[in-house]
Amino acid sequence: MKKNWDKKISGIIAGTSILALVLAGCGQQDNPATEVSTDAAVNTEKESTSDAEGKIADGLSGDITIWSWTAEQIQASIVPEFNKKYPDINVEVVNLPSGDLKTKLMASLAAGSGGPDICQIQFDDTAQYIANGGLSDMSKYMNPMKGDFPAFQMAMLTEGDAIYGTPIDAGPCGIFYREDLLEKAGITQAPATMEEFFAAGEALKKIGVYLHRMPSTGDTELLRMMVQQQGGSYFDADGNPTLDTPEFRNAVDFQIKLFESGYALDVKNWSPAYDAEMQGDQLATHMGAAWYMNTFINQWPEAADTWKIAPMPQFDASQNASCNNGGSALAIPEESDNKDAAWAFIEFYCASTEGRLIAARDMGEFASYLPVYEDPEMAGKTEKNFGDQKVYSFFREELTKVPSDFRLPAAYGELNELIGSELGRVVSGEITLDDYVSSMQTAAESIVDKY
Repeated sequence: MKKNWDKKISGIIAGTSILALVLAGCGQQDNPATEVSTDAAVNTEKESTSDAEGKIADGLSGDITIWSWTAEQIQASIVPEFNKKYPDINVEVVNLPSGDLKTKLMASLAAGSGGPDICQIQFDDTAQYIANGGLSDMSKYMNPMKGDFPAFQMAMLTEGDAIYGTPIDAGPCGIFYREDLLEKAGITQAPATMEEFFAAGEALKKIGVYLHRMPSTGDTELLRMMVQQQGGSYFDADGNPTLDTPEFRNAVDFQIKLFESGYALDVKNWSPAYDAEMQGDQLATHMGAAWYMNTFINQWPEAADTWKIAPMPQFDASQNASCNNGGSALAIPEESDNKDAAWAFIEFYCASTEGRLIAARDMGEFASYLPVYEDPEMAGKTEKNFGDQKVYSFFREELTKVPSDFRLPAAYGELNELIGSELGRVVSGEITLDDYVSSMQTAAESIVDKY
């Protein structure tokens, strides 16, 4: 283990308490890179207009560029309202799929040039960004309000006294289900346990409806969620890989059984085929994070309005645990020469009740900014696909049920790719569960040694 491991893993525990909203997001868009901008007047003066506490003065102006995988939504919903407060800040928003954004951002941070004034980053990647360098310390802006965000998210964005971003959204999970299809199969409520989940699959099969997706290649998103739900993690507190555990084995075995059962649709998430199925009438459930509400609005616009959301099915009927998937933040690269204007935008979008209500209303985002949940509009908010269910209040409750010890050190991304690269072999029966777990644990130890 390298000596700098403790520094990298410090504060990288992904979990929650009653005051800690959970990870995102972060549904990625598959659109090619595009640019959209406002037409506000431009003043090229770049001198700082903030005081020592990060309070922004009036009269900000100039250009800022944002890289995001939700750029078109930001442009349509956030920028016009922001420009009512800051008419002399010209905002250019570049739309990049999340994977492409990470690749370009890593390169620009290393070079110290060619990047944006504001970048969207996945919480899964924060340890890697901080370790590599190139992001600005935003503590002068964030210190006065860091208590307004989930403690676990602030821990992931903090190293020492430096703060490297502002949380946007969180990703507590549930099971999205078609109430009408379950009722047609004789099922009166969402499955509360894995036993009930598979029983629902048998009933749905009789009416020609699939229970869930399970591609022959496996599903790393579901795997990570289910390990965390059971209180497990891919790493222990010392940064050692922990894949040979009951929690990891249970999560892999779930995928093997679901694939073998014939209840599942062999299609990958984030594929055109899956988009079509989510908008059809032959798929009954989808387990995922709160930010999938955004996906329903923007990627699955023809989805039925008979969906509901319930807590995740439990591996152990005596438990009542949830899990988290995703979440994202906005950061300011060191190279930006208009940081105060960048912060003004971040504060409006991520750290104001007005901005968070707009994002929930128009984009389906589940906010990390805690004060917004005191607003009556948010507490009673519904979404068209889910009838009269108060979905934001539901997910806020699920936040309190997420185990607190799923860790995301710098090695997480590479380890997760490794897990996914071989997962299909065990799901499809090419290798045994024991062989898969053993080989993953051995390979994980080699990966961690590099960090």
